[in-house]
Amino acid sequence: MGRLGALSGLRADGSEFPIEASISQVVAGGRKLMTVILRDVTERKKLEGQLLQSQKMEGIGRLAAGVAHDFNNLLMAMMNYLVLAGKHLEPGHASLPAIGHAREAAERAAALTRQLLAFARKQSVLPRVLSPREVVAGLEPMVQRLMSEDISLRLVLDPDTWNVKADANQLEQVLVNVCVNARDAMAGGGTLTIETGNVVLGEAYCRTRVGATPGEHVLIAVTDTGVGMTPEILSNLFEPFFTTKPPGQGTGLGLATCHGIIHQSGGHIAVYSEPGRGTTMKVFLPRATGIGEARVERPASAPVTGGSETLLLAEDSPMVRELIADALRAAGYTVIAASTGEEAIKLAEASAKPIALLVTDVVMPGMSGVRLAELLRESGRVTRVIYMSGYTEATISPQGVEPERSVFLSKPFSTDVLLQKVREVLDAPQE
Repeated sequence: MGRLGALSGLRADGSEFPIEASISQVVAGGRKLMTVILRDVTERKKLEGQLLQSQKMEGIGRLAAGVAHDFNNLLMAMMNYLVLAGKHLEPGHASLPAIGHAREAAERAAALTRQLLAFARKQSVLPRVLSPREVVAGLEPMVQRLMSEDISLRLVLDPDTWNVKADANQLEQVLVNVCVNARDAMAGGGTLTIETGNVVLGEAYCRTRVGATPGEHVLIAVTDTGVGMTPEILSNLFEPFFTTKPPGQGTGLGLATCHGIIHQSGGHIAVYSEPGRGTTMKVFLPRATGIGEARVERPASAPVTGGSETLLLAEDSPMVRELIADALRAAGYTVIAASTGEEAIKLAEASAKPIALLVTDVVMPGMSGVRLAELLRESGRVTRVIYMSGYTEATISPQGVEPERSVFLSKPFSTDVLLQKVREVLDAPQE
């Protein structure tokens, strides 16, 4: 005896549901009795499906994060050498438009890599306490411009909406992406409604949602009156590269990116839709305490200046190492370049001039950039360090680098950004 396996039951309304059956035999009063137990496993099967989907997306995310380092190294070299090539040509040169188009293509490739990293939930972020209500209100003019004339925008923002801890730019990215999808679903016009409010998620709700946690949350809901979606489309909605748009009109990464960003912030997304009845996408983010801020004011870029100090550069990619070394030398610096941490230590020991700054990749064959910096600091040869990496925050954080607390440059970056950061670090007071 034992389990009979999986069966199907029929409800009163005619719908089928999965059943798990088991049978056992007992002897009572000299008689053999058979006991059959039938269990409705609808909820368990749903959770198993969500778990499998989550594991599949996590695997794809690891793949996306794994290629980010090499992609970003290549893109950094492409973008900066194109800028350099353009500077060497006279204004009006016939090749300048082609160089400009190539730069635009490289920048789109860099944006695509950032989307992949956001989907993978391994993008470097700067979370802070902010007000979702203020973020949505600040986005209203942009969202209005994105809508066609026959779509009306409606905001329903609870003035008592709690704060959350998230990356403001990424939250804006999620909202814009969802609104654009809603617009595309309303080709014949309609109404787009964005709401903010407070909810408390219970244990029962969270048991049926992988990634959902009980407690106080802020809800941001985006509702359209468009064509809606079938259950088949809903089941694949957050798959990377899945799209219902015609070829050339979408990468299929938009909602996958949103999924990754929200999960990275500790929240989850729920979607409700029926064909012909529109769609509501609900974003749930855990409540945070603190003073809300809707924006981070970015200071104006300082003019790029050089210097005459001696810098030590450690970078395992020959292409990137040569690019950075050339840019630093052109700005007047003396550059000692190494391909490994071990080589960098030998060059530092042999240098007749004091080394003012170490510029190092975080992840290199053999010795890491973090270990290299530690050894050079212990020996007194280096006190100032700039870390750089094409890897993601999840990869570099275990090595001791936290982008929000360290002098860190995420690849790809322009050589002008590097030169500005070098000057800032060199001019800053010593700790």
